[in-house]
Amino acid sequence: MPTGTAVSPLGPISGAARGFVRLGVNAATASATGGAATVPAAANIQAEQAELPYKPLDFDTYEIRLLQLQWGSDEEDISCALEYASLIDPGPYIALSYCWGDLKRARLMNIGDVEFSATENLVHALQAIRKLKRRTGNDGFTRLWVDAVCINQKDAQERSHQVRNMRQIYSRAQEVLSFVGSFGHLPEAGVDNEAKIIAKAPLKIIHGTSDWEKKLLSPMSLRQKRLPNPKVEALETRGPKDFEEYDTFFSEPYWKRAWVIQEITVGARVNVLYGTMEFVWEDVAAFFTLLKRSGKSQMFPQFRKTHGLDHLLEFRERFFIKRTPISLFEALNLSRKALATDPRDKIFALLGLCHDGSTFVPVPNYRQPLESIIADMSKNMMMLNKSLDAICLRGISQDQSTSPVPTWAPNWQRLWIGGTTVQEEVIFRNQEIGRVNPILEGSTSRLLRVRGIRVGVVTHLTSAMKPHDRDTSALPERAPWISLTGNLAKEIPALGNPSPDVSMFYSAIWKTLTMGLSMKGMSPRQAELCFSTLWMPHGRGSIHDLDLIEWIDRNAFFKIGKWTLREWSQTGKLPSPANSSNRSWADNLFPLAKTTRNENVADNMSLNIDPFTSVLRDVLGSGMRLACLDTRQYFIGMVHPDTQESDKVFYLQGCSVPVILRKDPDPDPDSDRYSVVGSAYLDDALEWGCGVLGDTLLEDLTLC
Repeated sequence: MPTGTAVSPLGPISGAARGFVRLGVNAATASATGGAATVPAAANIQAEQAELPYKPLDFDTYEIRLLQLQWGSDEEDISCALEYASLIDPGPYIALSYCWGDLKRARLMNIGDVEFSATENLVHALQAIRKLKRRTGNDGFTRLWVDAVCINQKDAQERSHQVRNMRQIYSRAQEVLSFVGSFGHLPEAGVDNEAKIIAKAPLKIIHGTSDWEKKLLSPMSLRQKRLPNPKVEALETRGPKDFEEYDTFFSEPYWKRAWVIQEITVGARVNVLYGTMEFVWEDVAAFFTLLKRSGKSQMFPQFRKTHGLDHLLEFRERFFIKRTPISLFEALNLSRKALATDPRDKIFALLGLCHDGSTFVPVPNYRQPLESIIADMSKNMMMLNKSLDAICLRGISQDQSTSPVPTWAPNWQRLWIGGTTVQEEVIFRNQEIGRVNPILEGSTSRLLRVRGIRVGVVTHLTSAMKPHDRDTSALPERAPWISLTGNLAKEIPALGNPSPDVSMFYSAIWKTLTMGLSMKGMSPRQAELCFSTLWMPHGRGSIHDLDLIEWIDRNAFFKIGKWTLREWSQTGKLPSPANSSNRSWADNLFPLAKTTRNENVADNMSLNIDPFTSVLRDVLGSGMRLACLDTRQYFIGMVHPDTQESDKVFYLQGCSVPVILRKDPDPDPDSDRYSVVGSAYLDDALEWGCGVLGDTLLEDLTLC
């Protein structure tokens, strides 16, 4: 308990004052726990708030609650008081940005006579703030906005209303204080040499990084061509232990929290607190960028390349620096890997940042189920953007459980926890805007009425590449067929001398497998040769990805029409004569064949197939599978990993890519209801009009 009283705008604060908050120690349990009272592991934090003496907020005056944190001393319990203020003129306050932490690890707080439980991480944050402000201020207390205390978490209406004010709460704050964690520490007092300070506390190198970035971009620096950056030089001298500490800092759960995005993005002044160390946000952002560019950082396996800061840098730069608008669809894409205890916050936390947030989610409502929020939001997006591209966003995951969200809505739950196919990434980057609303009358909150042309039915598919492959059967014996692949054109004359249609389809196979993606520095002719080596010793020896090798082996005998994939790879590859006399006879009879064969051999032996196999690995590694359709003898496409035989491929009005639909298991045979499986890639998309569909072939479809 504090040893005296502190004066605040509410008057003297004492233990008996109404609204008094006491964190950390409860008199009834302090003796049993050595002075640190804790809530039992099963405690539910929201349940503990049921009887808090909250006065209802006046929404008309934009009223909020603020927490007065009394400084006291390190030995004293943390003491707080609640006050009410209007966002119209709130006075100076700090908005705390932090991670709630484990709800089962809680500390008791008293508000008046009511026990209140806060997460242990919040207690640590308040302790760190108290120490920091006591060292730098002179008021005796700090006014804070803390969501866990300043919002009645048991009042769904209040929570929903405060979500709409969150942007204003953090943008109007004098300072946004980001509490990353409690593990940072400063070296012993008395160390005044910067190099020694950095050696004892590696994170101290962060200080001043943004100032050096500005100097390096100054006109004087540009005229001098090169101004040495001491931060770069210092970073290059750091050892594994230092990079381990950098990794720990940038891997803290705080950075992945969904609400942090808005809290950091809109703050006029953002400071980062890590234990006893404080940094300005600009230094943290500049150092993170410097660290990612550092070649040395990649030498240490403990320094992971992906952290939660990438999307934070993008949001703050676009919103606060470049002032470019962010759409809700873009924001959902950028923040896919952000985390939230309540999954609805993955959407609500972004609304204040987006120019169209209130259009697609007019009223954040914690009483509304997540699946209903996603369905309403998705339908509004499709109608306003006049595009159905978003229905193809299904994600990939080993979890095959069904979702209550309609299949025509993006499967955000899966996208949040799993991966995406190559084609889905393209859709995320380039969602097309249409000219006509593709949603027909008769659509409901669960059913979407659309129109489309059927391309064909999936007859059979290759397996998927690991880790998406669910085929546990034994691999085919490799020997001796790898060494014999080069003789296939001799055994099958139609391969060595293909018809124009066969030659055209041969090109379509490798283009389909690579989904038309560009291969750096590689011509179509070279890509074709690369494909022809996949089932040959030369090509096999150039592939180092074991999962890709297994896919090639497992699908060598996948039939497309009358030939296997391995056989198709040798289309137009003339066989080498068995002996010199035969070769001479053949060369005299077919001089062009001699030239072609010699070019093939020379090209195959000198060709670097890495660009081709890299693209192939990206496509197959995202789960895409090669499928045959019943449209004609030779018709193939790459399809979503969840595709099954008998699924149908359609072009839908308003969708720029083909869509895979599955007939709903409705007892009515005339039912036209389908569920969306995912997207497809067809090499001859131009033949089908790229979404410009003829009225005579259109069907009315119901997506559920």
